[in-house]
Amino acid sequence: GGCSLVDDTIVVSGKDEGAYAAVPLSWAFVALGLRINTLYLSAPILDLQVQTKFMIDSYDQGLVPMDESLDNYYFQKSLPAIAFAASIDTPGYANTGTSETLLSAGWMDPNNSPDNNVIDWFVNPGGELPDDSASLPFPATQVLDETFLERFRSATSDHPCSEVDGSLYPGTEALCQMMSESNVLGLLNSSGTVEGGKYAASTSVCFSDTDTFATNKNVPEYIFDQQHIFKSQLLLSGLLEVTGDHEDALLFCAVSVAFFYATDSASRDDGPSVISNLSEAEQKICSGDADDDDDDDDSDDTSDGFFARGAILGNAFSIAAVPFVLSWMSVS
Repeated sequence: GGCSLVDDTIVVSGKDEGAYAAVPLSWAFVALGLRINTLYLSAPILDLQVQTKFMIDSYDQGLVPMDESLDNYYFQKSLPAIAFAASIDTPGYANTGTSETLLSAGWMDPNNSPDNNVIDWFVNPGGELPDDSASLPFPATQVLDETFLERFRSATSDHPCSEVDGSLYPGTEALCQMMSESNVLGLLNSSGTVEGGKYAASTSVCFSDTDTFATNKNVPEYIFDQQHIFKSQLLLSGLLEVTGDHEDALLFCAVSVAFFYATDSASRDDGPSVISNLSEAEQKICSGDADDDDDDDDSDDTSDGFFARGAILGNAFSIAAVPFVLSWMSVS
């Protein structure tokens, strides 16, 4: 009936390290001509340098359990994954083509057995670490380059690369540049552009201040100065607070996403929605009055945009259901 205005509207969602990937992916979608209804980031990792420093400190302070708990699982598998990504030649990474790798030479030696070669963990057909986290070296910090590890341990701030004199730790400058440039917080800035056009998708950031894995230091307060970025820490009109460890945060944040669509908050003028009011011509098309310009019946009047936006959002959610689920499963 001519009401296909939301065919190019999608929802992007990512949790923990998936949130890190969801941010640049949303830019890619916009560059392809799609419109982001909302970008949901749940218990996110957004600053690679901050997260790496947090994990190293957590190991050193004895905060990572040796048992097969979920915290052990997150730390034991995430740090080698970051080290792998910063140790292979990836176009665009500052350390590509250099001898600087985040993995120590002993943990990427092709002559080693697969159990002692982190590169083999990720280039196997499944592209995954060993299923049994107990078989991973504990602490996982031992797979890191020792000089890099010393540089991060010597820092007192969350950004060792900018705090510590790189000349004291030779062979880490390109690695630090790679980590600094991999910070995705800048991509959330409303001043960013895609193909010459501004990109400022409505963004909901859900996190716990006491998250035991994805530290809340990934979410600096200043990002909420941007009008399109919303903090989602109070649910059900403030009755429920997002709190607890990483698993709790993920659960609460999943509720946050569902609650958003279970209410009319998406269609309110003050709600985090990028769907603009319909024009007069669009309203007539969607109400079936396109051929009746003289129709004085204002029973379908949507001049304030509320009804039209609510109806459009309902269609948008139906259309966005598949990419929403796929992004939740594959991006996260």
